[in-house]
Amino acid sequence: MDRTCWAEGGELVMADPMAGAIRWRGQVAGTGVFKAIPAPATTDCIVLLDWRGKATPTQDFPNVVRLRADRSVIWTAPVPIPGSGDFYTDIQWTSNGFGAYSWSAYGVSLDPLTGQINSNDVREVAGDYLLIGIGVESLTVTSASSITKLLRAPSTSRCTVG
Repeated sequence: MDRTCWAEGGELVMADPMAGAIRWRGQVAGTGVFKAIPAPATTDCIVLLDWRGKATPTQDFPNVVRLRADRSVIWTAPVPIPGSGDFYTDIQWTSNGFGAYSWSAYGVSLDPLTGQINSNDVREVAGDYLLIGIGVESLTVTSASSITKLLRAPSTSRCTVG
């Protein structure tokens, strides 16, 4: 056993690699766990709480937390746009540090020590979108916010949004 934490079956598993034993397994604050990543050089774990069934369009769900090995919370990361009903859907270590990606298509760099958003690195993430429609001849979508504009366009028009 070489990992200190991981997500398994909707639960957080925290382990002691030196002893080769599991310290604890369960939900975090009554919420399932979607993903867990060890924080380097510590026994801490950064956790993405499962938003399914918890998030609402009218209330933010700040679901990225850093926990100590004793399960106490070090920090909870704020969502990129407070008051937007947002939540995170992925977390990962990147070449620029620790990254988190929100439902509203924002990618942010989080300070792994404090959980605060690095204000110099908040960006809208262009992605692949599945659009179901009839008669769309040409389409360019560069951000999630452009979907609203696209949906208002006539189904036979040439749409370039960006």
